[in-house]
Amino acid sequence: MRINENVYLFEKIRGANSYLYISDDNDVSIIDTGMPGNAEKILSQILKIGISIEKIKYIILTHSDIDHMGSVADLKNITGAKVAIHENEAPYLLGEKNKKRKGIIGLIFGILFKFIKTQNIAPDIILKEGDFIGGLRVVSSPGHTVGSISLYNAGTVLFSGDAIITDRHSNIKGFNTIATADLFEAAKTISKIKHLEFEVLLPGHGKPVLEKASDKLKKYNKI
Repeated sequence: MRINENVYLFEKIRGANSYLYISDDNDVSIIDTGMPGNAEKILSQILKIGISIEKIKYIILTHSDIDHMGSVADLKNITGAKVAIHENEAPYLLGEKNKKRKGIIGLIFGILFKFIKTQNIAPDIILKEGDFIGGLRVVSSPGHTVGSISLYNAGTVLFSGDAIITDRHSNIKGFNTIATADLFEAAKTISKIKHLEFEVLLPGHGKPVLEKASDKLKKYNKI
């Protein structure tokens, strides 16, 4: 699904939303990969767009939850693209740490990791606040996880991962309280992002907000 001349949302991806971003300098990035098993579906849609596989330069992960990074190893093996993730999420991608979640979300993730295997992978690029990659600025967005990030192009787009999600009608829902590790930090992240200007909001879950997205976020006050 074409969002605009720079952004495509991959269709029928299991797990979180997965996007293609083409920078003004023609750097091509995949942002998040959904659950395991999505690689072929993502690559076939990229070919239909008219972009060759060798043009894919980066695979950028907003965080290391299985529904966002599940297909990253397969995509890297096929494309040779560099995998990038925040420094605080890298140990989970490497398999050096396991995330501990409480309540029902902890139970769900426990089941997922028990029955759905992911391949540990070493990131090629470690990201931190203010870095630029693939034409996007890294905005540290802790709360959902300790090392969650958003990706921002001033005045145009914001990829929010799970820091900000929407419903199926593109209404902003803030963050999922059940799935959020630190509610206080998550609220601070939304307040921080409210100071940014962007036309389009591209969430990890839910439908994109296609116009006046930062204005709509500024009006959101359910935190």
